Amino acid sequence: LKSKENEVTDLIEQLEKIPANKVSASDYEYFEGIRGIKSMWTRINELLVPNTEAQYIVGELNTWETLNAFYLEHHKLRVKKKIFEKMILPENAKAEAKERKKLGYFESRFLKLLPVGELGIFENFVVIQYTNTETPRGFLIKDKIFAATFRFYFETLWKSAKP
Repeated sequence: LKSKENEVTDLIEQLEKIPANKVSASDYEYFEGIRGIKSMWTRINELLVPNTEAQYIVGELNTWETLNAFYLEHHKLRVKKKIFEKMILPENAKAEAKERKKLGYFESRFLKLLPVGELGIFENFVVIQYTNTETPRGFLIKDKIFAATFRFYFETLWKSAKP
């Protein structure tokens, strides 16, 4: 019994040496299904910091039009928080861009070819999603380096997109 007690004491001492909370440079959440995508955007709305900027590259119009009404609610909240948004849209989404422009704090540009998946950057977060499949999926990633990297890619595309 004494031997087992010593073993347990040694194990406890070893466990105490392990840091309780490892600080990660990156954190992510995975979302699946339409309800999951809506949950992700509800989470994004909670994380938005007033008076900041966000950038988004949206996919082909049919990849997000089923959620357009839901996204408009996000835009209303974004405007309330005074978050300026730059968005790169497909050329056939001028009406949707005009709709968002009326809400305020919004600028858009257009590209002929865009991917099916979508990408967003705000603060130190990256949003990657696709919704035009049987099982929509999305990632919300908190990572300063990823955010800076994707912001660079966004700005590069922004320069070549048409106003």
